[in-house]
Amino acid sequence: MGFLIQLAFVDREVSKSEEEILASIAEALNFNPKSYHTIFDQFEKMLHSMQPKANVGDAYKLLGVNERDDMDTIKKAYRKLIREYHPDIIKSQGKDDAYMQEATAKTQEINQAYEMIKAHRKVVQ
Repeated sequence: MGFLIQLAFVDREVSKSEEEILASIAEALNFNPKSYHTIFDQFEKMLHSMQPKANVGDAYKLLGVNERDDMDTIKKAYRKLIREYHPDIIKSQGKDDAYMQEATAKTQEINQAYEMIKAHRKVVQ
């Protein structure tokens, strides 16, 4: 259920229809409503506590690259970070829930930074 909730938050907001679908899935799976709301609230708090990268310079820093690097170098840095922080990989390592939440937030930041760099490069070219 946590994975589905995470997917709903990937665009930084959960629409009313997404929320209704999640609740229906939880109910169909006989998922404890209290547990569902706890997980949902945790993702919501995490989302609000995350600071989006304000500019492309911050995005380059987050990925550990600079503006002069080519896209292949940037993509390699991005993939390396994703392998390090992706929740599915972390889960297979048996990490606790708190670490999983941190890794999920970091993965979202990494994805946002990479998308920001790609968008910036399209505009510049």
